[in-house]
Parts: sequence; C-alpha cells; structure tokens
Amino acid sequence: MVHVLHLLAAAVPTPVEQTAFDGNVTFGSMVRLAGSVNNTLSVYDGYTLSVIENPLTNKLEAIVGTDSGVVRTADGVTWSEVTGSVPSRRGEGGLDLATPPPFIHNFGNTQARYARKDGPITDFWGTDPIAFSIDSAGTLVDTVRTGVNVTFTGLPRPLGCSWVLNRCCTCPFRADSGNAVRLADGSLVMTMNVFLKPLITNFSGDGSSVVAYTSDAEGLAWTFSGYVAVAEDYQESGEGPNESTLSLLADGKTLMCVIRLDAGDGHVHAKPYHKSTSVDGGKTWTPLVSLPTDVGTAKPRMVLMHPTNGPLVLIGGRPGNRMWINPDGMGDEWQYIPLPHGPNVTYGGTGYNGVVALTATTGIASYDEGGSLWGVAFSLSSQA
Repeated sequence: MVHVLHLLAAAVPTPVEQTAFDGNVTFGSMVRLAGSVNNTLSVYDGYTLSVIENPLTNKLEAIVGTDSGVVRTADGVTWSEVTGSVPSRRGEGGLDLATPPPFIHNFGNTQARYARKDGPITDFWGTDPIAFSIDSAGTLVDTVRTGVNVTFTGLPRPLGCSWVLNRCCTCPFRADSGNAVRLADGSLVMTMNVFLKPLITNFSGDGSSVVAYTSDAEGLAWTFSGYVAVAEDYQESGEGPNESTLSLLADGKTLMCVIRLDAGDGHVHAKPYHKSTSVDGGKTWTPLVSLPTDVGTAKPRMVLMHPTNGPLVLIGGRPGNRMWINPDGMGDEWQYIPLPHGPNVTYGGTGYNGVVALTATTGIASYDEGGSLWGVAFSLSSQA
C-alpha cells in the first residue's frame, strides 16, 4: 500500500536571490516527510537520500529513508510512503548512486558487528545488505540479500577504539560517513572515516581519519585504495577528519572529497569544510585545503548535476541548513544559496542533509529542521 504524504502548500516555485552565481535556483514548496502528526514516519536526518531509475519511465526517482520507513518522489512535489519497507538504518551506510537494479543501499550489519571494538582491525565485513529496485509494476522493492557478504580489506594501519577519546563519532569506523561514486570503467570509489591507531604518542583529539576504498561494479568487495586525510596531519582538529562526500568533477577524471574537520563535537571551534582531490582513482590525495569560511561545518553531501558542465551542488550546515553551488563543476569558487524554511520553524536541525540530481537541471534536497524532516525540489536555469 502506498500513501501520498500531505503537502504543506501548493507547489509554487519560489525564486531565491543570487549575487554572483551565473544562473537562477528555484525551489518548490517544502514537503514534510517525517515528524508530522499526519504521517507515521519518525524524524530522521536527511542525508539518507539516494536515486534509482524507474524502468517504466526511464527516469530517476529520489528515495529517502527515515528511521521507520522509506518515501519516494519523481518530481519533489508528490511524495509517497512505501509501507512495509525496511528503513535505511542509520550507521549502516549507503552507496548514494543509481546503478542497474537491484543496487546495494547499505552495508548490512557491517557497522553493528564491530561497534566499539578495541581492535586491532585491518579487515572487516558484514552480511545481509539491503538492495532496492523498482519492478515492472512501478513498485519500489527492498530486498535483504540474506547470506551475501560485504567485505573491506587491505587497510595498512589497524583500526580500534581503545585510543579514541570518545568525544565524538562511532568507532572503529563509520560506514555511513561517506558515499560512493562510479568511475568511467564501472568501478566504484568510496570514502569512510576510520579510527587508525596513532603513530605518535600524546596524541590529542579523537583521531578520526578519512580513507578511500575501491570496488567492482557490484559494491560488495571493497579494497583499501588510499589515505585521504589522516588525524596526525590535522592535530588542530578536535574531531579529526571525519564525515565526507565524494564526487567526480566536470573534467571527468578528478575526484574531489569534501571533509568535515570540526562541527562542535571535538570540544574545539567549528571549522569550514576542507577538500582534497585525486587524479588516480583514489590512490593518492592532495593535502586538505579549506573551503571559504562560510562553507561548512557538519556532514556534507555533494552532487555534480551534469558530468561535463556542472555545476556542483553542496549541502550541509550547522548552524542551520545551507546550500552552495560551484558553477563550473571544478570545485573552486562557491556561491551560497539560501534554503527555504518550513512554516513556523524557530530552530534548526542537525545539519545532516541530502542532495541528488534527477536531471542535469533538477534535483531534490532533504534536511531536518524544527523537529521535522523536509524534502524540496530545486531547478537550475541560466540567466537570460
């Protein structure tokens, strides 16, 4: 059974003023996806947003998981609750990309099997990942791939929890901290934050690091690829490099990873997002460079709207929920885009948001605000 969620307002586009972005961003009406007394879904961070192709329309749809169910939309105007679905549980990760169905939406029980273990751990694995597909009738189907393993191997330095100060984050790794992208040869690259055993004594901070893994097209067998940012190199961060988002740039070959350094959990002042790039498929990465001071600070999510023209759309927050656009898709210059607010909202959310592209000029953003989870469509257009 499918329920259409209550629309809070007519879907009348609302222009947003821009100062330097060479184009216009238009948002549709916000739709309350969770947290309302009018539906059964519970409040959930908005970053569990993915896309999947509908074989009936040959178009992408957005799906977002709450902690009690899944909702879907083809246009950001009409959303439907998929009853009986297995929720995309927090902490189990997600590939966040459209692949031939069924695609693996999370990493099964990988996170739960190792939670708070002291280590040392270099290889880890889980079972029973969840796969989503849309069947010939247009129904969103979720399947637990019982008995199927998801493996992560080859990490040179051991993981563990005994050296973590327990001020932030889930150790010894966090499977939902990054996302994956598909390269031209069909392989996958993903980033993840991990807690490596420190190489120096008297290390301060929580010691999180970000590493890259690669996999074949199916996304079940992952092999360590390279260190993106390790804690010892960024001791000014109380948390250490942790939550991240990954995208190919508009040149079709460069990977860019945007990373959270501090957002208040490491007992130091918040810092803007930092970025690192790779031109060899995730094996080697450049030192972190800060994005502008107004960009950040909590869990980032990013999407390249068009594979060769851009723009890049980045969403994040804390305080509040925010969007930025890099017009040329190469990740250097960023313009702030104000996101719409829900009615009668008096306080912000976690800053954990999601963004996906449905076409080269349209997409969906999701974010929690004022105790509710919201979805909103946006469109990009060039100035006349």
